[in-house]
Amino acid sequence: MYKPISFFSAVIALCLAPMAAEAAVYQKVPGTAVYISVPDSFTLTTDFSGFIDKKSGASIIVATMPPASDSVKKLFNDEKTFISAMDNHHYSITSRSRTKSRDGNALLVYQGKQTAANGVFDKWSSMLFAQNASYVITVQAPETEHFALDDAMKIFASVSLARHNDEGDQLSALPFTFGVEPPFEFVGSIMNSSAMLTIPAYTKDSAESPDIVVTKGLETAQGAPLDKVVDNYLNSIKGTVNNVADRKTSHTKFAGHPGLRLQATAEMKGDPVDLVIYAAVGNDGHPIFMHATGEKGTLAAYSDEIEKTADSIQLRNDEKK
Repeated sequence: MYKPISFFSAVIALCLAPMAAEAAVYQKVPGTAVYISVPDSFTLTTDFSGFIDKKSGASIIVATMPPASDSVKKLFNDEKTFISAMDNHHYSITSRSRTKSRDGNALLVYQGKQTAANGVFDKWSSMLFAQNASYVITVQAPETEHFALDDAMKIFASVSLARHNDEGDQLSALPFTFGVEPPFEFVGSIMNSSAMLTIPAYTKDSAESPDIVVTKGLETAQGAPLDKVVDNYLNSIKGTVNNVADRKTSHTKFAGHPGLRLQATAEMKGDPVDLVIYAAVGNDGHPIFMHATGEKGTLAAYSDEIEKTADSIQLRNDEKK
């Protein structure tokens, strides 16, 4: 089954953003229910949900996900399976450690190196499983910075959770607005740059469950052909969405801009799926995407809802102008 395990794996792998552990400030990560102490050299960023040290390129990322299913929890706690899943995303796990968060939750922390287009990063990843959400927490730095395990573990040990992850906080932190068409429901934001919609009537482990993900890209795509923008997006989710075929494209208006719509088939964890992608480039030069996936043959029944969701999307920075 391709969901939710492949989605969970991709979120951990994609927590890669463009530290001396000194006295730290304890603060809430916008758009999440997570509080964390960060070294003085780190500042909040609007590019993702977390902090960045601009001098060293190190970052602390907190990604909110829907409540985890038993299969996701099992995957994260099964060292052999987790290592295999991360290998598919060029994240090589070398060890794991245990600690407790500030409010007493047990944390399992994986350590390794991830190879990206802009270099190799030392990376530590953990998860917190709350009743109404799950959180992927990542500390990473270029390997040339020689960030220490002890310093990373101090950051994880500082983490605490508010009682409730307010939906309004998540939505207000996103760089876009959107409408939700039943039976789809908003289930969470990811890194303050993506929103996920699912159909609750499907079981959490259902491979058939259609999903919609809206994402504001960090890369600059001003002036790029839209078919190239879509290809770059497909490359970014490769390993989760593979073997895209039967491609049909059409021009449309999306997020208030000239856009491109791609309809295709693909594979997720070896299962055949239907895929729809909308793409456009905003006034700031950054792309905006919406993609819908579902087991092959399931998306057609929700074509109206998918189209209405796409029609509703607006970029906040465009609204201000």
